[in-house]
Formats: sequence, C-alpha cells, structure tokens
Amino acid sequence: MTLMTVPLQGLIQQMLSSVKVGWGADRGRINLTASDALTQRWTVSEVHCATQMTVIGRRAVRIGFKEVDRHLLELAQRLFGTRLASFNAHNGQQANRAVFKALLQPGEPVICLADPELEGILDTLYVAATTARLQRTAAPCHSNGLIDYNRLASEVATTRPRCIVAGYTAYTRNLDYQVLRKIADSVGASLVIDISRVAGLIAADLLANPLPYANVITGATHKSLQGPRGGFFMTREPALYQKFCESLHGLGHLSIPHRLKLALINSLRQADAPLQVARQQLSMTNARAMARAFSDLGLQVHCAGTDVQTVALDLRPLAMTHQQAAATLARLGVSVERRESTHLLINTFPVSARGMDAQACQTLATALGSCLLRHNELKTVAQGVGTIDRLCTDYPPLATAMDHLNLQ
Repeated sequence: MTLMTVPLQGLIQQMLSSVKVGWGADRGRINLTASDALTQRWTVSEVHCATQMTVIGRRAVRIGFKEVDRHLLELAQRLFGTRLASFNAHNGQQANRAVFKALLQPGEPVICLADPELEGILDTLYVAATTARLQRTAAPCHSNGLIDYNRLASEVATTRPRCIVAGYTAYTRNLDYQVLRKIADSVGASLVIDISRVAGLIAADLLANPLPYANVITGATHKSLQGPRGGFFMTREPALYQKFCESLHGLGHLSIPHRLKLALINSLRQADAPLQVARQQLSMTNARAMARAFSDLGLQVHCAGTDVQTVALDLRPLAMTHQQAAATLARLGVSVERRESTHLLINTFPVSARGMDAQACQTLATALGSCLLRHNELKTVAQGVGTIDRLCTDYPPLATAMDHLNLQ
C-alpha cells in the first residue's frame, strides 16, 4: 500500500495514534492526577531513530545500550547524589517489590508510614500458602494525619521491625529523615523511602534528598519526573545494590525498551532546567493555594496542609466514597486518581504546566469543593461546569495534537 492510496483521515489517525492514547488516558479536560499521560506520550514520541545518533565532528555514532546506562548513572549522580541506581523496572511497584523481596523474609515485622500503595505491596508480597505473611504495623499518627514521631519511636522499640517504609502517596508533609534514621538505627532496621510523587521536586532541589539518610529510595519516572513509564531504586551501599538487582531479575523482569531509556535521558536532563524548576515551584505554590481554598470551604485537608504538589482531602466527613467523589468531579470534566482510599488526592503539576497560577487554582478548588459539598444540587454542578469551561479557555493545554505535529 502506497502513501497515496491511504485516505487522508486514516493517515492523520495513524500519525496521531500515540498522542490520542494520551488524551484518552486523561479522560478529562482538566487533569489532576500524579502523572500526565499526554506529556509522557510527547516525551516518547520525540525520540525518533535520529535521536539515537550523536554527531562527533562529521562522524555519526549510535548511542548503544552501555552508553545509555552510563548517561543514566551520570544523571542519577547529578540529581540524587549516587551512581548506584537502576532504571530497569517498568514501574514503581515493580521496583518496590524487588527491594522488599531483597530486604524482607516471610513473617518478619515491618512498619509502614501511612502509604496505601506501599501497604498494599507489603500485604501481597508473600501470599503463598506455605509462607507466612509480613507482620505489617501502621505508624501512629495524630488526629490531623501528621506522624507522631514520639509514639513511632516507642512502637519501633516494642515491635523491633526489620524495615521502616515511608512514602508520599497520602502524606503531603515533609518527612523528618534525620529522626527516621535515628529511630531505624535504634533497632538496626532498614529505612526505605518511596519518592515517586516528589522525585521531580528533589531533582529540582526544592525538597530535601532522603538518600543520605535512607538505605534505599525507590520511585517512578512517569509521575513528578514527567518521563516515560518506568521505575527505579537507588542506594549508597554496593552490597545492597547488588542484592536489589538480583532480586529484580529474580522476579522474571525484562528491562524496559531502549527507546524508553532514551526518552528517560531527555526527561532527566530537563529535571533541573530553569523552566522545569519554575514549573515545580509553581505547582507547590498552587497546591498550598488549593489547600487554603478547601479549608475555607470547611473541607478537611489531610495533614492540615501540604509541603509538596499534592493535596489530600479527607472524604470521611463528607460521607462519600472515593468512587463517588471521583464520579462527582468527572461530571465537571476533571479527572483524578481512582483508588480505594478515604482520601482524595489532587496533584497540581498538570495544571501548573498549563500556566495556572495560585488565583486560578483557588478558583478551581472552590468549584471542586462546592460540588463535593453539594453534589446533589444541579445549580452548583452547573456553576462548576461553567468555571471549568472558563479555566480551560483561559489556560489551554500547552499544545494540541496537531500543534505538536506542526512543531516537529
């Protein structure tokens, strides 16, 4: 079949296939999830065969597998401070499972600090009938959701866990890494920190790096780093790094494609660029503005605010399930994460990348909060739809699918 025999409409559909998948994955006019699927598709689509060639003088040299791994390790050293890093996992969950398999044996005690995703991985790590499950204990928290470090130290001294696990899935405040390291050392426990949602902030030097205190950090590349889908783990101990790599291969893992690694290099190179740092800073400011707007409406903000680019709303006072809250916001054209949790997570990076400032995010939060409080009132929902329409007009996406092709 020649090019001239392909109908124009079919040709355009083929050319836009990868971008249209991104649009379909977002499912909303305003995306408030942790990962922007459209941005990921653009990142990968920009890596063509030509980008695998580096021109040295007049000679073109292909970037091979070893060169790509070397570039990734150099970027890990620059952004996170270690070359003992692996970017071969397909997602953050796979990286976490490899780390937990290497550190924990069946039946051992472990303490997890208020992270539903990590709790789910720990609960399903050993599920065979012939093995004992991990003895998982939840970390003690105050009534507002903040971690009670004094009670945590007492709990650790009593249970003597093999590992202490923490993350930022539902915890939106800065973790005290120094205190956690001291508590872990008191019983000889390992400290694991998942930074999937804040890896971009750490790479931009807007949030403290936990690697000097943690035994290992894990994360995903397709969330705050805005890269292709993948996962990573990093450590400062060569012996642990070897164990983690062996554990990852023991899970029957196959490395991510070479093309995705090239796209990941592009994303990591831009992680500390001035424009990306400004976007990350704006997303943190917008998250604080939305948290204040939700509090003014009488909604309960988990952890009494936020220090990152995520706002967590407690749905229990509203007597709503997460599914009901997501369906309510979907009526406005807003997409949020779908999970089984009592907290509704709102990430501000996608709207910040569109140029929304603190005032626009306060307007957005007021519309979302009003609809959550009065989701059965047709007038309130109609006003919310009008607000979303105006915001989408004032702050359109960075580029449409056709604009993206015209820019190539």
